[in-house]
Amino acid sequence: MKFKFKYTDKIVGGFVLTALLTVVFIAIIVAINNKVFVKKYVFKTQFTDAVGLTTTTPIIFKGFEIGRIRSYKLNERDMIDADFEIYEEYRDRIKTNTVLHKARNILGGSTTINLFQGEVQGKLTEEKGFVPSLNTMEGNERIEQYKIKMSGDAIASVLANFDNLLYKLTNENNYEKSALFKTLDNFSLASEQLVYLLTDVEKIVKKLEADPQLKGGGTLVSAVQNISNLTQEAAVTINQLNHTLALTDSLLLAYKNPDGLVRKMVDPTGEEIFKPLDKSLQEMAGSLDKLNRLLSYIDAKTPETLILVDEAKATLKQTRRTMEGISNNPFIRGGITPERVVEPAGEKVRMNINEVIE
Repeated sequence: MKFKFKYTDKIVGGFVLTALLTVVFIAIIVAINNKVFVKKYVFKTQFTDAVGLTTTTPIIFKGFEIGRIRSYKLNERDMIDADFEIYEEYRDRIKTNTVLHKARNILGGSTTINLFQGEVQGKLTEEKGFVPSLNTMEGNERIEQYKIKMSGDAIASVLANFDNLLYKLTNENNYEKSALFKTLDNFSLASEQLVYLLTDVEKIVKKLEADPQLKGGGTLVSAVQNISNLTQEAAVTINQLNHTLALTDSLLLAYKNPDGLVRKMVDPTGEEIFKPLDKSLQEMAGSLDKLNRLLSYIDAKTPETLILVDEAKATLKQTRRTMEGISNNPFIRGGITPERVVEPAGEKVRMNINEVIE
């Protein structure tokens, strides 16, 4: 007996239809994941090499995939011109303050392109506009102008900073305002100028030493000898000038003190006039002091002296009368002549010697 499936065609058709639906579903999922149905905006950029670049290399901004590389080619200047597309929802991220950096993961070997934005706001870049990469001159100008900082993945940030540093160090037309690069650039220029200067000096020295007219070894040796002689003469002149200045200072100091100047002119040693005169003045001062003490003593003893003088006068007067009485004895002549005694009207006035002196 033969075994026969019923509805074989329907079963086979069902499997085929299921397979087709599965394929379509997978294709739709892939298309959605690849943003096939999303509107895209195309922009241009430039890289120094195409290592790791593919037409599916993603463009990452803060961990989100915002676009992909569309195509790339080598131009006449041996640079890589690339077109990349940005999804519609991230269109407003592409501004004049953005740069791209192609980073290669050392561990995984994959390549991603990171988008960095600056702190300073920029204008919206037109479609098919140019967005420079980090290791180009335009990219470095944007970094300085818009203060762009490398952020995101740690390894990518380190690599971006390292690439930027290498570019600045190897770029001959670097106008970076950093002190390091300015110092290196100035040092390089100074080294070149020093080489030229040493070359010129060597040529001049050879010409000077090759002068056959001088026996001393050339113009250079003669010039050195002349300089040595001039130096010695200048030293002698300076010593004389110092002596003259010292005398001038002494004269100026003397004119500032006229008394001292007169003394030096009249009696320089002081032995002839000033010292004897000073001694005489000192002795005179001592005599005046003694006289002053004598006058003070006399002034203190004046009342007693006046009393003694009055008593002496009275005694002398009485003696005179006695003598007159004796001479006019009544037995001899007519006796003593009567005399009217006049008493003093007031107290005796004592003379103050100090007042008289004053």
